[in-house]
Amino acid sequence: MNLKRAFLTLMAAMILPGAVYAQDLAIGITATVDFSDGNTEEMITVDFSCNDGNNPVGQAILGDGGSFRHPNDGLAAGFVCTVTGSDVNANYSVTYNGSADPCSFTEAGEVTCAILATPDNATITVTKFWDVTGAGGEAVDESATIEARADIGVLADGGICDDHNGVIATDMHLEECVYLDFNGDGDTASVSVITGVDGETVTFTENNEDSAVEVSNDCGAVEVFPGDDVDCSFTNTVFFEGIPTLSQYGLAIMALLMLGVGFVGFRRFV
Repeated sequence: MNLKRAFLTLMAAMILPGAVYAQDLAIGITATVDFSDGNTEEMITVDFSCNDGNNPVGQAILGDGGSFRHPNDGLAAGFVCTVTGSDVNANYSVTYNGSADPCSFTEAGEVTCAILATPDNATITVTKFWDVTGAGGEAVDESATIEARADIGVLADGGICDDHNGVIATDMHLEECVYLDFNGDGDTASVSVITGVDGETVTFTENNEDSAVEVSNDCGAVEVFPGDDVDCSFTNTVFFEGIPTLSQYGLAIMALLMLGVGFVGFRRFV
């Protein structure tokens, strides 16, 4: 019996320290937040979550340059701790230590999750309307092209402007353009704008050389900020420019009137 008790005591002495150690892991997670455009007004909600331990969840709201340390001890081997972040106003997207995947930690110690917030692109949607009530029944070509122009690096799909003759610089000012094509009344097209805390401006113009078409719009110069979704429109009003003519019945009546006037004049002078 004494041998058995001694054996059990020895086994307990070997197992218990390991069990205690297995439940005594600790991790300190420091989350940092930076905004790529230097925005000092937006905030990121940072959530800490561990599947074990004495302090399994936590949350902090951090602005540009902010940091917060979330401690957790009493963790068992095989633990997983994660860090996620989201923009309070949903205008910025975040990356974690340079990756799109949230931070995930499985080893004890001090670790850091660097969250970088990048502004979401803005979208400007242009709608083209045609008013052809004044066309006098004539067929109207309702195709049109509208130019979106901004500083270089602002338009996500920007390219060389038509009036730059293959060069993106005009008068030492760097610009780029996107050309939106429309094919009928109510047609829409959009531009994606790379913007930031200070906003960016996109100018819309339609070069119409048809004197029978009057162009009006509420677009002009549109200023947008991260995540904005803006709508504006162009309206082309068509006017009839043909020479007024009479129908065949009108021409017949006119001929009869002319004959009548001629007959009266002939009778007077004969």
